[in-house]
Amino acid sequence: RQVFQHPIVAETFRQIAQAHAGVGQHKKVYISRFDNDARRPMSNEPQLAETLRTLGFHIIVPGVMSYAEQVEALK
Repeated sequence: RQVFQHPIVAETFRQIAQAHAGVGQHKKVYISRFDNDARRPMSNEPQLAETLRTLGFHIIVPGVMSYAEQVEALK
């Protein structure tokens, strides 16, 4: 049985698959809420991010990144 898949959906799945191609090669990532007007803001996030950076974490702020940049950052 053949299933139709919209080209945008197919491309999204392709990018997700590529992002997970290196599974087993973990890197430390912190996804920041710094630019998010969250209901529960983190008052100490700048200090947390700096501490995590010194521990080897890569800090990602999704709100200032394109979708493609977000996918690339999480590879």
